Amino acid sequence: MKKFQLLSLLMAAPILFTSCASILNGKQQKIAVHTNSEDSRVLLNGKLEGEGKTVETLVNRNAETQQITIEREGYKDQNIVIFQDRKSPLYILSWVPFGVLLYPPFYDVGPKSYDYNKEVLITKEDQMIDSRNDSEKYVYIQKTGFDLEEEGFKIKTITQRNYRKGKQKYKELNSNDEKIAFDNSIFSNTLNDLLLKYNYIDTTGTILKKKTNSLYVNASVKNVDIFDVTNYIARKYQPYMTSEVTIEWELTDIYGQSQFKKTIKGDSGEFKVLSDQQESLFNCLNDAVTSSYLKFMSAPELRQLLNKEENKNLNFEHIALLRGTNPLEIEQAMQASVTVKTDLGHGSGFVVSSDGYIVTNLHVVANAKNIEVLSTDQISLQAVLIRQNEYKDLALLKVEKAFPYSFPISAEKNYKIGEDIFAIGTPNSIELGQSLSKGIISGERNSEEENYIQTDASVNTGNSGGAMINGQGMLLGVVNSKVSGIGVEGIGFAIPAFEIGKALFIK
Repeated sequence: MKKFQLLSLLMAAPILFTSCASILNGKQQKIAVHTNSEDSRVLLNGKLEGEGKTVETLVNRNAETQQITIEREGYKDQNIVIFQDRKSPLYILSWVPFGVLLYPPFYDVGPKSYDYNKEVLITKEDQMIDSRNDSEKYVYIQKTGFDLEEEGFKIKTITQRNYRKGKQKYKELNSNDEKIAFDNSIFSNTLNDLLLKYNYIDTTGTILKKKTNSLYVNASVKNVDIFDVTNYIARKYQPYMTSEVTIEWELTDIYGQSQFKKTIKGDSGEFKVLSDQQESLFNCLNDAVTSSYLKFMSAPELRQLLNKEENKNLNFEHIALLRGTNPLEIEQAMQASVTVKTDLGHGSGFVVSSDGYIVTNLHVVANAKNIEVLSTDQISLQAVLIRQNEYKDLALLKVEKAFPYSFPISAEKNYKIGEDIFAIGTPNSIELGQSLSKGIISGERNSEEENYIQTDASVNTGNSGGAMINGQGMLLGVVNSKVSGIGVEGIGFAIPAFEIGKALFIK
């Protein structure tokens, strides 16, 4: 019996000794996460573990990648991954001579035989977030998209060892159109979320905003690199991903005039590959886009442009308009109206002198390389931009043509609430020509020292710059905007005619 027990012990000993780490190591390991500040919050796989400059926590030894997120108020989140990349000290027991003779210790490869690094250091500096304050302009997304060349979208795989050592030993994989489409769908949402979160979007529900106190962002992704980092430990793959995006940013005013442009590379943190790989890709690219965005928004040139502007006192030499025949009825008023065509689109306008001065909205002709005016008799005329007022969204054009009718410009208020009005313009295609829509003056609005006539007349973007008249052909205002949305469908606005002379220095 004793011989049998001794023999059993001799047979079991190699197994026990060659699996010391797997048997004796605990299911969890204590690690310390060292952050950059006392107000940092440490999350492990989405669960809050503590707050402070050093946070200790227990991590499961399960041979899986673990996601650590560092949150700090006023700074971008930092994301890193940890994994069991080193043998437990208990592994040495597997190499006792007794074990070497009878059993290879290489069999000690279970999840508990590997440890995490006990000290997790955050080596990147926290990226500060510049939130908007009340003295700064609002910022809105205008255009976003991907402008990738053939080699502009790459997925590369690399081993964790080479990645951490900075060795450029990548293997390029085939990308596909589905991923590109997915990236494009998240891009604008990500930017809108960022602007909303950091107070750049006006959420007060203001319908009419001061035009010079809003800026617009165009963003074009030029390059995307996704890095699939592979790691094989304890007979299991423990992958994670990072990414880099190169984005061309442009800041414009409401008229599309470029104010600032810069191309910026953004890099993501490290992200655990989840069972839903699309979600992992979204999180990773979202982080890279955020990094590029924050660098753009913190540029000194941009911060200076964000300062709110007060209406400047423009000083033009007055132009004395050559008076023509005043329209006395709607048909004559339409003969004093024109279509304004540019290389960017079209709008409307109206004649204010017999020798070819025309008023329209600035946003109709802003940034246009070529401006044409189409008269009611279908004559196409080359137009010159004489002057503009960005604060009032008004522009003065000049064409070489004599017109039978031209609108006199009132220096005083010449309308009343409830009055029937007509909007003249080219709302749809140019081929269909001008049309007339009827409504009433439903109210007067004042927004940030700007006056507007409110109407229920049917207008859209093609009407912009056109004349608002009464039944006797008198000019009441310049159709300026159409607002749609919950509770405001069917509302149109016009700049009162008495603002034109002061804004464009004409009389």
